[in-house]
Amino acid sequence: MKTIHLLLVFCFFCFTACQNKHNEFKLIELSNNLEDTKNSEIINQIDFLHLEETDSSIISNIERIGRYKDIWYIFDNKQQKIISFDNYGKYLTCYDKIGQGKGEYIEINSFDIDLTNGHIYLLCPQKIIILDKNLSLKDEIPLKQYYWRIAYFEKGVFLLSLNDTYIDYMSFDDLSIRRIITINEDKYDIPGHEPYFIKSDEKLFFHIESVDKLFELSIDSVKSIITFDYANKEESNTFFSKNTIDALDIETRFKYARPNIQCVICKNNEIESFVYSRNIYGICIKTSEAYKNYILKIPCKKSMCNYNDTIVTWIYANEYSPEAFNHNNLYDDVIVNHLDGNSIKKSENPILVLCKLVKS
Repeated sequence: MKTIHLLLVFCFFCFTACQNKHNEFKLIELSNNLEDTKNSEIINQIDFLHLEETDSSIISNIERIGRYKDIWYIFDNKQQKIISFDNYGKYLTCYDKIGQGKGEYIEINSFDIDLTNGHIYLLCPQKIIILDKNLSLKDEIPLKQYYWRIAYFEKGVFLLSLNDTYIDYMSFDDLSIRRIITINEDKYDIPGHEPYFIKSDEKLFFHIESVDKLFELSIDSVKSIITFDYANKEESNTFFSKNTIDALDIETRFKYARPNIQCVICKNNEIESFVYSRNIYGICIKTSEAYKNYILKIPCKKSMCNYNDTIVTWIYANEYSPEAFNHNNLYDDVIVNHLDGNSIKKSENPILVLCKLVKS
């Protein structure tokens, strides 16, 4: 019950500005029994973007994908570098400066983009490195604390602590840092691959597994937008308040799985759909009656993102062929613009998969 009590005060904690007392949120059931439907009912078109392989642009793993205008930015967490490509997949440049000098880093934890000018913010231990859209160094800002995720928002950045227990906001006007929110902590709050900060339609959302809510963040408010319900919710939250997942066998891990929100598609101040993982990947879509949950049958990754009405995921080049991709006629009645196979025969670099959603 400790978890439930703390959740009730979560969105009002540590904020000096007045909160919207009339804020209403939706309760959405994320059922274990997701509806099965044809991909053509969810996805209108699929395009592929093969990321060119050069000596400087070899990618081991994609941790995060970003986009500014017609430039794609890839964070390779294994090689600890940021690589940019144009809208045709052609390699542009990379930022790869491991070290301890100005503009150098021991590691990159996360990055985000100011979509007004293309500035890139790399979150590194003890500093934020600022790059321009061409990945040239502009500046760096020292940090006194260790943060795990970063999100640019209105001339500043939100910063999530390493142990997922609070969010700070740094204003670029004076580099002041203030505590925005204190999060209920449980034993399972360990740094993971989830995005935590999620952007859509100029809005910034936040979700963490131990709190069954989706929040909208702004400079002066934290709003609870959605509360999630699912099987074994109270039991799993009670367990993880005192134990880690290592204490569970495989079967019980599936039973106690809690949802992780991967991306949100928002338009005209309404959440039209969101992608989440809970044992399997699903997509929750707003209909005229209610939000409905469907199995998401695309190549899902924890580094998925979205822009406009498009979900962006990826596959390795050796996994791709037109025949294999449409195995069991999975994408019948979906417009699929396949690549020329000859262009990727000798490349192992990943392929971005751009899934344009059917308009609601």
